[in-house]
Amino acid sequence: MDQYISIIARELAKRLNKVINLPFLSEEEEELFFRLVVTKVLEIIFGQIYDLFNKDTAQ
Repeated sequence: MDQYISIIARELAKRLNKVINLPFLSEEEEELFFRLVVTKVLEIIFGQIYDLFNKDTAQ
């Protein structure tokens, strides 16, 4: 699942980087920043979905 999160995060970070400009960072730093943020958000979301799915199947 981590590889899928990484792929999605990379693509979303590129799109965010085009829309949002952080003037105090270089383009490379901006993309890394957005990739980190998106990766963490996706990990939380997919972790919650996984927990809900496991809870439902355990019953």
